[in-house]
Amino acid sequence: MLWPIFSLAQGMEDMPIMEMTKTVDKATVRLGEFLNYTIHFQNIGNWTAYDVGLQTSLAEGTSLESASFPMSRFDEDKIEFDLPDMVPGDSQTIYIKVRVSENNIDGTVLLSNTVLSYGDGRANIDPLVYAAVRSVVRIAGAETNEGGNRGAVSFAQAKEITAEVGSHALLVNLGIAFLIACFGAGLTIFVFRIR
Repeated sequence: MLWPIFSLAQGMEDMPIMEMTKTVDKATVRLGEFLNYTIHFQNIGNWTAYDVGLQTSLAEGTSLESASFPMSRFDEDKIEFDLPDMVPGDSQTIYIKVRVSENNIDGTVLLSNTVLSYGDGRANIDPLVYAAVRSVVRIAGAETNEGGNRGAVSFAQAKEITAEVGSHALLVNLGIAFLIACFGAGLTIFVFRIR
């Protein structure tokens, strides 16, 4: 009856765990300017991550200029990368440069989502790690400075990062294993009480 608990302990050690962050170099951008995205991910688990794939969306109103890693697929609004297996401790950084269209209007939010997928090589898990960043379009001369005069827009270096460590799939698997372990322990107690 202790098998489920033993299985849970082994499973946690034998899983890859990926961590990802994504940043953009401008929180506020003018028409025609460039945005530079940096996507960094690392295997912080104790098992090799297999079938690693990265999918990132291009914000509406932007177009791709360049990517630092060969793309496996490119659509108008999405890029996909097939990545090599990542042993524990391995990390990778991908840089993506996009141009902001002249057709955007003031206040447009440029949202870019990225999803990292991977498995453990045994077809047991298919977790996802998610990160997103956003920038806002500001048209030059559309704002006023402190003196009330129309003038150049102030541009801050960006930095909104939303990143999850691990995956929902991993949490679900651990939750199921925990329920099985509890059920096994409860059944053992029930059997002892009957005797």
